[in-house]
Formats: sequence, C-alpha cells, structure tokens
Amino acid sequence: MSNPLVAIVCGYERGGTTLVSEILRQHPQLNSGFEGGLLFSDDPHDFRTNEPYLTSLKISWGVSDDDLAYICDGTDWQDVYRRLLARSTKVDSEYIFDKTPRYMEYLSDVLARVNVPCIAIVRDPRALFFSWAKRSGISIDDWSRHHLRGAISRYQRYGRGLNSALQAYSQRVLVIQYESLCENPVVESEKIMKSIGLDFDPAFVQFASPQKNIHEKNVSSKYISEYQDHFNNEVCETIISRLKEFENWFWDDIR
Repeated sequence: MSNPLVAIVCGYERGGTTLVSEILRQHPQLNSGFEGGLLFSDDPHDFRTNEPYLTSLKISWGVSDDDLAYICDGTDWQDVYRRLLARSTKVDSEYIFDKTPRYMEYLSDVLARVNVPCIAIVRDPRALFFSWAKRSGISIDDWSRHHLRGAISRYQRYGRGLNSALQAYSQRVLVIQYESLCENPVVESEKIMKSIGLDFDPAFVQFASPQKNIHEKNVSSKYISEYQDHFNNEVCETIISRLKEFENWFWDDIR
C-alpha cells in the first residue's frame, strides 16, 4: 500500500464533520477512526505529547502505546498513516481519511504536511450555536448571555483558517455547506466522493449502523432551522452582524 491517506475532513464541531465521515465510511474501500489530530504536529515524533488527540487516537483507532511509538517513527506523514492503518485494531480498509474538525482553524499548516484533498464543511452559525447551546447543560438564555461571544470568536477563527487555506490550496479544498448536504444529499455526497477520486453510490447516504453523534439512519434536514424556535431575534441579529464576513454560509433569508 503506497499512500492510504486519501482525504482530510474538517469543519466546526457539531457542524457536520461526523456526517461527512459517515458518508465516506459507506464506501467499501474507505474507513477511519473517530478523530486523528496527527497533523497538528510539526513532526511525527511530536505527536507523542499531543493531548487530547493522542488519547483519542489510541481509543478510536485501537492502537497501544507501543504501536504509537512505531507509528510516530514514520519517515514522513504518509508513512505515519501507513503504520497507523497497519497497527489499528479497529480500522480495516484499503484507504483511510483523517477527520479532525479543528484542522479547519490551522488548515494551511495541515495541508502543507500532506498532499491530499480536503473536505471542509461549513454551517449556518445560528444553527451551529444552537447545537452547542443545546448540549451545554444550561438554558438557551444562559448560554446566549455567557457563551455567545466566545462562540462567535471561535467561528471567526475557524472560518478565517479555512478562507486562508482556500487562497493557497483552492484546488485541493472542497467546501460543503451542511444545509445543502442535508437538502441534497445525493448531489453533495457525489461531489465529496469525486473530490477524492472514489466512485459514488446513492446508497452511501443510508446508514445501517451509524457511528456516535449520528442520530438518523439517513441524511436528514430536520436540524437545519431548529434554532428558529429557540434563539430570539436579538441573538440572531447579533450573530448575523458579527459574522457578516461569512454571510455566504448563512442559510435561508441571509443567503
């Protein structure tokens, strides 16, 4: 096997990266652990101290400390992924991808390390923030008062990271809109597979045994506008005004 790593997947947490991952995993030649995070390191040897990704990789790919020592001794990044696949007890496939949402914030650095395509998924920040608020364990109003500012800053960092990478690596980055993927799953999923050079089957948008954080057995549009029943106008207007530079990623009335 020469180069098993065929794609990077990144985007906002709760923004659809796991959905893209699930679609990719339907291809019989392709699989992945839950997250990688290897490419945050300047050198493979540096990954041995990169938490929380070190622990996450051990669990989701099924590798031991001894395996990691072998993996991180790879001669280059593709050799590292070859070794990871060879030692993984949970991933058995011809090709793999590395799904790590936060790569988006540092995407230019990540893409400089491996010459593979990248799928970056973006989502309307109103819907994204509602997903974060819903999982926070506090009321939506309390989340808006205490966490909205930080959420906006995080959205900006990730979005600017993607836009910077698009200037340098536009031919290698496919930007997918979460809402468009949900409304047109066959069309958008075919784009994803085509971007990494693999055949597409419409059956890939149906999931027999979905991984965690996938709540449906097919691509669903039910979460696109859920925020409208929970965020008041003031919160929505704040999000729109503060994130105007990403207005192309807003859905419905802002497009």
